Amino acid sequence: MTVVFFAAALVALWYVSNQLEEQGSAVVNVDPASSSGSAAQQLAYAIALAENGPTRINARNNPGNIRDGCAGQICSYPDPVTGWQHLYNKLDFDLIAEFDGRLPHSMIYHPSMSFQEFAWMWVNGTTPGDELVSATDHPDNWASVVSGQLGFSPADTISDYLSSVNA
Repeated sequence: MTVVFFAAALVALWYVSNQLEEQGSAVVNVDPASSSGSAAQQLAYAIALAENGPTRINARNNPGNIRDGCAGQICSYPDPVTGWQHLYNKLDFDLIAEFDGRLPHSMIYHPSMSFQEFAWMWVNGTTPGDELVSATDHPDNWASVVSGQLGFSPADTISDYLSSVNA
């Protein structure tokens, strides 16, 4: 009896996770991030493309694959809107607040970072050229996707992008 219950629970869990993935892809089409919104929205959109491809969201409702506050694991959010809001808040705190001269701001990320430096820190937690933490991490590709989506190169800085949006 216990084995049957356990098997049924696994099947139910598999079904729910597949439904969440399908819902996430459908829901994201009405997400607030866009390639033509505010600086945070445009950057969030580009990051979501680099992290998750064209669907821009995952079963964890975390378009930026944020790990902050989740013991080093990728956080899960209850719905896509909450995930997008966490990504906007992170970008505002990590980059935009310092660019705008507001406090507090991040001590890890800085607008003076190139997209490549930003990518290595975001994806790998290190600087360019360091050993990859995971063989599945591709910070240079990530930098190309994010910067390219915004019309810049990986060598350009986040300040270059923010200046162009706020011009």
